[in-house]
Amino acid sequence: MAQAVDISQLLQGSQSADAAVRTQAEQALQEFGRTNVPGFLLSLSSELANTEKAPDSRKLAGIILKNQLDAKDEAKRAELTARWVALDAGLKQQIKAHLLSSLGTCKDAGSAAAQVIAKIAAVELIRNEWPDLINSLLGYMQQQATNSVLKQTTLDALGYICEEMTSIKEEVLNQETVNNILTAVVHGMRQEESDFAVRLAATTA
Repeated sequence: MAQAVDISQLLQGSQSADAAVRTQAEQALQEFGRTNVPGFLLSLSSELANTEKAPDSRKLAGIILKNQLDAKDEAKRAELTARWVALDAGLKQQIKAHLLSSLGTCKDAGSAAAQVIAKIAAVELIRNEWPDLINSLLGYMQQQATNSVLKQTTLDALGYICEEMTSIKEEVLNQETVNNILTAVVHGMRQEESDFAVRLAATTA
């Protein structure tokens, strides 16, 4: 029976000041990603969502996860997109649930999750998948009890999603959805919003 991979230990090791430890951890992460793609992606998303884990490891998990979905090279990006599309639907739901739950936890992890959410949105919205994503994000902005970090990272996610949509030739978001996003962003920019970090996130979005 294969030994379970401790993703937390590998992520911590990959940030070690000891070059030997760092190299070994990086190689083990690459091997994990190469030999068990579903397990690797799920482990990364789980680490990102786990508030008991170190913030730097959670952020790194998010960065690695994003790089498993996107690449500068067009052929490589197409390959990663096809790989994501082919994954089991239940697994993808778990990963997306982890990402959404990461948003309101801490700023670094939430911002990393926002970037991953946007990359998945770029793949799925055009295929009429993840139909409740935008409404879920807008819902976070409308809740009275929403904390500052959740507002900031939700605005980050909305901004990143809109940025991704500009690179797609087809009209993915209908006018009503676009208007609702703009309303949420403008709402976050109001002077009545007492938290400057939220107003800044809204302005950036």
